[in-house]
Amino acid sequence: MAKNLFLVTIRWVHTPLTEENIKRIDDTLGTFGDWMRFNAYCWIVDTDSNAIDIFNALGRFLHKDDSELILRLDLSDWSGWCPKWVDDWLKTKKKN
Repeated sequence: MAKNLFLVTIRWVHTPLTEENIKRIDDTLGTFGDWMRFNAYCWIVDTDSNAIDIFNALGRFLHKDDSELILRLDLSDWSGWCPKWVDDWLKTKKKN
């Protein structure tokens, strides 16, 4: 398990929200470690890297007017309603 868990969100403004561009983000985040896509705007990445590295990698193809928000996650306190596969994935990332 990597040491950092980040929530990566994209606000698509000028880069088209297409399957091809979503796949580009999937592929880019895959270079950082284990990841899951929650939806077309939100990913969670388990990585040894930092937020700046992720930001810079995604910024290579996102338009400057799009927005990226990358936040370190703390799974010591979380709740929500989501598909079982999301819950299961998060449980594997929770540090004791």
